[in-house]
Amino acid sequence: MRPLRRIDRYLITETVGPLVIGFLVYTFVLLAQFLLQSAEMIVRRGVPAAMVGEMLLLSLPNIVVITIPMAFLFGILVSIGRLSADSELIAMRSTGVSLLSLYRPILILSLVLTALNTYLMLTLLPAGNHALQRLRIDIVTQSINKQVEPRVFYDEWPGFMLYVWDAPPAAQEWHGVLLAERRPGAESQVTIAERGRIRVDETGERVNLTLTNAKTHRVDMDDPERYTVVLSDTLERLVEDRFTTNQRAKVKASKGLREKTIPELRRDLASPDFPEQLANLARVEIHKKFSLPAACLVFGLIALPMGFGARRGASKSSSFALSIVIILFYWVVLSNGEEAARVGKMSPWLAMWLPNLILAAFGLYLLWRRNRDKSLVLRDVERWLQKRVWAPLAAWNEGRHERRRSREVERRDRTAPAATDPAAPPLPAPPPPEGQSLSAAHRVRPPERRFVVRLPRLRLWLPSLLDRYIGKLFGRIALLVLGSMVAVFVVADLTEIADDLLSNEVPGETVFRYYRY
Repeated sequence: MRPLRRIDRYLITETVGPLVIGFLVYTFVLLAQFLLQSAEMIVRRGVPAAMVGEMLLLSLPNIVVITIPMAFLFGILVSIGRLSADSELIAMRSTGVSLLSLYRPILILSLVLTALNTYLMLTLLPAGNHALQRLRIDIVTQSINKQVEPRVFYDEWPGFMLYVWDAPPAAQEWHGVLLAERRPGAESQVTIAERGRIRVDETGERVNLTLTNAKTHRVDMDDPERYTVVLSDTLERLVEDRFTTNQRAKVKASKGLREKTIPELRRDLASPDFPEQLANLARVEIHKKFSLPAACLVFGLIALPMGFGARRGASKSSSFALSIVIILFYWVVLSNGEEAARVGKMSPWLAMWLPNLILAAFGLYLLWRRNRDKSLVLRDVERWLQKRVWAPLAAWNEGRHERRRSREVERRDRTAPAATDPAAPPLPAPPPPEGQSLSAAHRVRPPERRFVVRLPRLRLWLPSLLDRYIGKLFGRIALLVLGSMVAVFVVADLTEIADDLLSNEVPGETVFRYYRY
């Protein structure tokens, strides 16, 4: 194997730095989003810090498989844009180095990240998703006493309805408890107690409700005259049996497609009772496990020619905006393809590989044009843009500057000092009137001298040129970062709720309104 050239090592070093920064930023944003979504469960159930850390660790594979391609695209655009803005790429091209040769280190990084992302998709992602669901069940089991809210009916136990008047945060018991049967039968009963608490046995299977100073009212619905009241100092009621077993069985039975490995998905497809739409989604999930890692290869192919034309001083901001645009395009096409594959309008393999094919074809075209030192836009299109778009814009801009210069000249003329300014040189004497001698003209009284006082204009409401420049620069970067963070949030949230959207056949208009609100 040929060793890496110095230029290859240089390009890899330039790319790794922005790649790591982008990876940390994107991952932090998605982890913060995960914490916000889980905040209610964490606060209400009093989840300890160690369990919260375990939840974050188990959610990392689901986040990292998204942020790796995003960070790789951002890293290449920033590094290549910096080399182009500093004219280093022009110097390389002048020595005969082709863009295809420069693509070699990018291809090496793409292959490494593709292999890493494939391993995550095939192994860690299904296991992490399933372990995260089991951890949530454990949280529910261990914090069952904190699930009940005061003055809110609790109906999670089969056959029972619970109402609690007060639940002090520091105490382990409730004050004012009402326990009723949800479906009255021939004999119905309602229990009212002064205090109550939940106790789960050591196996986690039996959930008992312990009531203190309880009063049970029983009535026969067939014979209402038979009404009894039973007083108890301490009363034990079994409200749920096989709790942990049932909860874990629910997790196992409802194991989502994203929690399954490829052999498990193939077993589902081989089952004759598997629904058709779920079968399509299972095929989509199989192809997604390979198409999403392949996005690293595609992003590396398209980022090299697009980052070549970066201007000095605008490489980082423009690269950041360009990476967000490409990522949004990729996820929109991927999501629409997943919906089309679910209803059978598109083949699952084509739905998952279509964004890669589109961006790969576009990247090859851009690389071919850049390698031949041609513009990325076709000649006819460039002429049309020059005639219809850029020329009118240039003329309008020139007219705007001309009008501004005219206003400046008029303002200077209005505020110019008078000719009789004491500091100005004396004016020559006017010629004597006709028929009058020069001596008589000298006796004419000279014009009076006037003083001009110029006061500074109050411009508190109008920012200066420097203020406008700094404000414009800051506003552009702030809007860019804000838009990128919103885009990252939409991509992550759309990935999280994709299963619900597809299973419930939510129309695209509703999804658009959801994100608009």
